[in-house]
Amino acid sequence: TYISPADEYLRGFKAAEVVGHPAFEMFTEEGVAIVNNIIKKNEVSRQSGTFAGHLTFEVPHRCKDGQVLWGEVVSKPEFNAQGEIVGYHGITREITERKRMEEQLNASLAEKEALVQSLNELSTLDGLTGLYNHRTFYTLIEDELARARRFDRPASLLLLDIDHFKHVNDTYGHQAGDAVLKGLGELLGRQVRAIDRVCRYGGEEITIILPEIDLEAATNIAERLRAAVETQTFDINSSKPLRITVSIGVTSFPAHADNVQALVAAADAAMYEAKRGGRNRIIRYEPALGHAATSGRAE
Repeated sequence: TYISPADEYLRGFKAAEVVGHPAFEMFTEEGVAIVNNIIKKNEVSRQSGTFAGHLTFEVPHRCKDGQVLWGEVVSKPEFNAQGEIVGYHGITREITERKRMEEQLNASLAEKEALVQSLNELSTLDGLTGLYNHRTFYTLIEDELARARRFDRPASLLLLDIDHFKHVNDTYGHQAGDAVLKGLGELLGRQVRAIDRVCRYGGEEITIILPEIDLEAATNIAERLRAAVETQTFDINSSKPLRITVSIGVTSFPAHADNVQALVAAADAAMYEAKRGGRNRIIRYEPALGHAATSGRAE
């Protein structure tokens, strides 16, 4: 083992403390792992005939004062008469400052990516419930109908409206209404499949996109959700928990509509029929219901 005066200055070890010791003692634990991996790769490339004749790698070195010094190493193997590697020689260039700047840059990039992800979530999710928002709903339903049309598969849409929600707000306050909306979103999220999409359509209305679900199955799902809501209690920081009910409109592609606007309008019409019929009900869309009641609401 040989070290230069520059190495003595940078790492703090005198030549007498290093010469004759294994080269691996120069490196940190991380550095030893890096070098071992480099040596293994080198052996594979030698056996395959692709070895370039030298190794270039970056590795952390130990300093006498406990600090870590990063070095860029250019090393060549030394061979004996039988062609076996008996050692390495090379030069090391100190790159600690560059590595520090790279780490800062990577940290900044990670922060930027996290910020971008956060902004994306803000643009796609409803701030109160954490459900997909109104705009994202239309993106999701457009994509789902395009997929269903392409593969000739069914898809269904549920539109839920909280019954007497104005009474909840007027009686218990808007914070109670917000708690109900958030709790309902969480309940529905637990009740549906991972591939289903629960969205806050607006106000007290929630849509659920059901891929690969036909009208009959969607009707069963809607009834199960209606019953789950009816039996759920919602904590609104009152003396006693609140119970609510929902009215649900059920519609399916391609049974009821062949485009997003018509599908949403059909779900709206069915939901309002459920309300007119007494609330806490599910209604499947039928052409006799028409779209007139809510035709202006579909995008």
